[in-house]
Amino acid sequence: MNGPIKNFKEKQNVVEQYVKAVNPYKKQENLHFDLRKYARFIEENNISASDITDEILNMFRLPT
Repeated sequence: MNGPIKNFKEKQNVVEQYVKAVNPYKKQENLHFDLRKYARFIEENNISASDITDEILNMFRLPT
């Protein structure tokens, strides 16, 4: 098997493994964290991963 069919099957295999591992059809538990605001804050302030503190994380935690 060469060419496009082989590439398609490899990509399809990756997707099937992801669906088995994560199961996107199952309802996931709420993280109680505002990920969208957190990402925007990190991007706007040019904060690197090593500079993130617990105080920053606590700013975006939602009440349970």
